[in-house]
Amino acid sequence: MQAAYVGARGNHLYRGYETNRFPLPIQRADGTLFFAPYCVAGNLPSASLPACDQRPNPPPDDNRINKNFGSLRTVSADAQSFYNSLQLSASKAVGQNFSVQVSYTFSKSIDDASSQFSQDGSSSQFGLLRTNDRGLSDFNIRHRMSMNYFYSLPFGPGQRWSNSGIAAGLLGGWRIGGILTMRSGVPYSPQIRVGRPGYLFAAGRPNLIPGGNKNATSGVSIGCKNVDGQTFVEAGKELGGPELYYDPCMYSVPEAGTIGNAGRNTIIAPNIFNSDISFQRDFLLDSKRRLQFRAEVFNFLNHTSFNRNQGGSTILFTGSSGRRNTQAGVLTGTATTARQIQFALRLNF
Repeated sequence: MQAAYVGARGNHLYRGYETNRFPLPIQRADGTLFFAPYCVAGNLPSASLPACDQRPNPPPDDNRINKNFGSLRTVSADAQSFYNSLQLSASKAVGQNFSVQVSYTFSKSIDDASSQFSQDGSSSQFGLLRTNDRGLSDFNIRHRMSMNYFYSLPFGPGQRWSNSGIAAGLLGGWRIGGILTMRSGVPYSPQIRVGRPGYLFAAGRPNLIPGGNKNATSGVSIGCKNVDGQTFVEAGKELGGPELYYDPCMYSVPEAGTIGNAGRNTIIAPNIFNSDISFQRDFLLDSKRRLQFRAEVFNFLNHTSFNRNQGGSTILFTGSSGRRNTQAGVLTGTATTARQIQFALRLNF
């Protein structure tokens, strides 16, 4: 048996973010940031802002930081990462016929950006505030266990049973091996695509309702309605399945010009389970040649392991009205293949 602690610290990691398509924010009394509008929706102009239908023309007609440019994508080397893990392993041989090896890792990885152009970078809200996007790494896996085993059937010459005869000929020489893996799912972010009239800034993540569960993937939904008053998700609907993996009713649209308070990578994808098995036997043709037959079955139990929500199923609210997305929480793909079987013959000479 072995036990080890493994840790890593990363500094000066690359991250990419937008630096111009919003005004400089104002810090309010409660510490939150507010990105002011550049016009007032409707026909209600203020002393300092025109009505949105009376903006100056030609541009510039908004309050971006530098009006001489449009989008300014910046890459900086200031991101950080932190990894800590406990790693356990054990192996055992039982006689000459059976051996098994097991390993388990309990770990946590946190960073500001998992790559320069992270797969979850679209949920980044205000890149000038680096720690606002600090959360679980895109590749974080809390629990991972793997086991491999090898068993030689105790039949045939030199074995415990049936050293000769028909049974020895049929069963002797067969070996069975396999790999069993189980792990936690990877994290991902709830996202929104809501543009408010008059506001250049748009939040990338929603608000978590007061007292809400940031990883509501089990139990039942609290229920909620859409902007038109129609029931969106019925209260008591079961969570965790492909039809509704997480509860979208735990979130709301942030106030116009503000950052959503839901953290990055707070929803954990479904667990992954897989079992592969192989059967093999060697046939001695003569003193110099040997024929090996091998049958391998991948995902032997044909277990369905669903992938994380992807594409539109991660987006909770859309449009200027903040309408709830009907695909939110729906699992549309699997993380493993269906059962696959392959056969092989190998001649050694």
